[in-house]
Amino acid sequence: MKKFLFVIMIACLTVVGTINANVSSAVSSASYYELEDVEENEYGENFTFVRGKAPVYLKYEDVYNDGYSGKLYRQRLITIDVTNNTETWYYSGEISK
Repeated sequence: MKKFLFVIMIACLTVVGTINANVSSAVSSASYYELEDVEENEYGENFTFVRGKAPVYLKYEDVYNDGYSGKLYRQRLITIDVTNNTETWYYSGEISK
């Protein structure tokens, strides 16, 4: 009986040690990756389209008429609205005057 309890106690200590190692590893890797600095002339915004119709890139001057130009490239899917059959994508890119 004592051997059985000893084995269970050792197994519990091993599991706790493994969990602590995994948590500290996750924390150190999360702090390693920081947000990138956004360039001064970089611009990003969300745009909504009918599902499946989002273009790979947009021309900034076609969206806004403020003297700037450049291409905004589709980066990541933000939301899918099943009710309205739309999807919202984040576009970003460099713009200039």
